[in-house]
Amino acid sequence: MARYDLTHWARAATGAIAALVVACATLSPSVPNGYAGPMATLRDSMASGTHPGTDFFFLDSIDGQHVDNSLVQTTERNRHRDPVSMGLMSTPYLVERPVPAREATFHIAGRTHFPAPIQEMVHKIYRIEGDVRFAPEPDHLYVVTGELTQTRISVWIEDGTGHLMGNKIVLETPASRQ
Repeated sequence: MARYDLTHWARAATGAIAALVVACATLSPSVPNGYAGPMATLRDSMASGTHPGTDFFFLDSIDGQHVDNSLVQTTERNRHRDPVSMGLMSTPYLVERPVPAREATFHIAGRTHFPAPIQEMVHKIYRIEGDVRFAPEPDHLYVVTGELTQTRISVWIEDGTGHLMGNKIVLETPASRQ
């Protein structure tokens, strides 16, 4: 039991530090300067209700260049927003951005987020990330989505009709093996 508690606290602290580093990092535009070709749209998503907190599924980078995302925007837009809630509540903000309609490596992630760091220390945080390589079609909408539960931890990109684009990133959990 003590090992789990220590591991849980270490993960929460690491997650909080990682979120802070990402929030402070310089973000690149989702469309490189000078690109004049066809475009597609890639939207982040979120889910809530299966556990405390909000699960964000987002684009982290394109071909190694970090871009703005919903986790960063939600954190930034809610910082010092509501003194009455003392930082224990926030309003999610979803990001949708243009991307070049050409083959690229999209680094996507799913992460449970809580408005206050103290909440991340006492609740389970699910996290997954990985690369998906595909060529978006011009003028199409794509969504980063996933599942963050005890039995399923995965993230993927799908088109507007729900078809999987590229590969699905899956993390096997002890509960999923039963």
